[in-house]
Amino acid sequence: MPRKQGLIAIGAILWFVFFAPYVCLGEMTGDSIKADLREDWLIYNNRYKTYAPFVENTSPSISSFSFILNKTSANNCHLILCFQKASSLFIEQQIVGFYKDAGCITFDPDSLFGSYKREDLFVTVYNKSLDPGRYKTLLMSKNLSTNHSVDSLMAKISSRTDPLFKNFYLLALLLFLIILSAVYNLNPRNFREFYSLGKVFSIKLRYDNISTLKTFNWPNILIVFTHCLLVSYMLVVVLTLLGEPLPYLKVGMEGLGAGISRWISLAFIIFLLLLAKYVLIKLLSTMMNLRELDQIHFFEFVRISIFIYSAGSVFMVILLLAYYLPAPGHFVWVIYLVAFLSVVRIVLLYLKFLRLSTFRNLYLFSYLCTTEILPLIIGFKIFVLDF
Repeated sequence: MPRKQGLIAIGAILWFVFFAPYVCLGEMTGDSIKADLREDWLIYNNRYKTYAPFVENTSPSISSFSFILNKTSANNCHLILCFQKASSLFIEQQIVGFYKDAGCITFDPDSLFGSYKREDLFVTVYNKSLDPGRYKTLLMSKNLSTNHSVDSLMAKISSRTDPLFKNFYLLALLLFLIILSAVYNLNPRNFREFYSLGKVFSIKLRYDNISTLKTFNWPNILIVFTHCLLVSYMLVVVLTLLGEPLPYLKVGMEGLGAGISRWISLAFIIFLLLLAKYVLIKLLSTMMNLRELDQIHFFEFVRISIFIYSAGSVFMVILLLAYYLPAPGHFVWVIYLVAFLSVVRIVLLYLKFLRLSTFRNLYLFSYLCTTEILPLIIGFKIFVLDF
């Protein structure tokens, strides 16, 4: 019976990841977006003094691209342009706007054709540091349902439309679920100890298997590294959608392999940071004569962190699947959720340790300030206040 339930659960996850987006979002993809003008982009070739088609992943570094807007093909449509910051827009070789901040704008092609008295308009976008993956040029049907106005759809246009990004987050999620399943089967007893939701919120320190406190024995290392993969996955996806505040994390147009490589590389970096935290905990617990806390502290920290980032990742995936074109601002709430739960983690650790330690207040509070509160403040500065 448990095996049957497991197969049903795996089938449900696969359906949710691969088929639910298309079932739920088919109406928007078919009825709202009439054409993606990216296929018509032209770049200027200085060597031959002429325009040539833009080719993904093979074209050289560029600072501008152009396309021809045809009156017939743009009939009964809105023109949607999304761009990175410091971009300039030219129509018929005349500058019509400079956009200091990244965002999206909408044009009524009928008004443009009426103003310029032409059947075709030559549109150019310029940016000194142009990243083609950050630009969208779409024709969106005016015949939208009341549930999807032009303004709401335009606000939701983001990197989600990048097929490489879509392939990355689906493939990485599938790989993570496979790895998680393998780690569970290797050591189900320790796995259940780490992933015990009831014990996360319990202030009583109870351990069914004392070996789980030895966080860096071989079975537990696999569980901790799987957690690092989850944290890395969430960071890469969220920071990409928020506009690459850390350029190394951006899953751009280099290819799917580069995205997977960055995801795994960041997981190793996070694992090394956890090792550094363990050394810090060991050192401070010895200095403050709180030796009974070191193993318990690190184990409880990892267990609560697993809950925090699991909740943040589930929320993130729901946002990705709920909108065909999710607004980047939606994913700021993923960071806010993780930040709030991280504060809750400190409170839980304090309440748990208060029952264990003989040093009730000053030592314990000073210990947590150094090992938990100070790193959290630094994280707030990097990942919360900047957004």
